[in-house]
This record gives sequence, structure tokens and C-alpha cells, in this order.
Amino acid sequence: MVKTKMTWDTAKLNQIERNLFIGLINLGGAVAKAQKGHAPVESGTLVNSIIVQEKGIKTVVVTAGGGKVPYARRRNFENKLHPATMHYFEHGAEDVLRGDITKFFRWAVK
Repeated sequence: MVKTKMTWDTAKLNQIERNLFIGLINLGGAVAKAQKGHAPVESGTLVNSIIVQEKGIKTVVVTAGGGKVPYARRRNFENKLHPATMHYFEHGAEDVLRGDITKFFRWAVK
């Protein structure tokens, strides 16, 4: 009998997982940057409230507003003065996610 045995290199897999998470953080940063580009700017408070947060070891969340900018959600759906900035949150995410997101992760498996 002739056999070929294959096993996972768990240290390598753990490194790849860490690298993928770094890629996810970078993707979140690109989304946040694009959202800031679409957001209405008066004082800069709303734009500065757009942040990337790590939630656990496998999740990244981009948020706007927090407790300091309660109008962030409203400005996303309603802005009579500057209607072109409506849906800034969705438009920013779409700009990045419609593109080639593999660039954030390609290096992770090397």
C-alpha cells in the first residue's frame, strides 16, 4: 500500500486568518473613507464621526454618528438643503464594494 498523508498547518492557517482580518479592517477603512467623501460637510462633525470598529475577532463595522452626532442617520435619508448628499452611507459602501475588493485580501494567503 502507498499513501499520501496531508494535514493542515495550523500555524499557517492562524496566520492567514489574522491576515484576512487585517484585510477586512483595511476594507472597512476604504468604505469609511468613501462614505466621508459622500457625506454632507458643514462643521465636519458628521464626517469625523464615521469610524471603523473591530467587533470580536472576525467582524468589522463602519458606523456614523454614535452618541455625539444624533442627526447622522437622518442626514443619510433626508437633506433638503443638499439632496446630493443623501444616502452618503450607502453610496460610499457601494463605491468600494462594487470594485475589486480582492486587493484587500490577495496578500493574506502568501
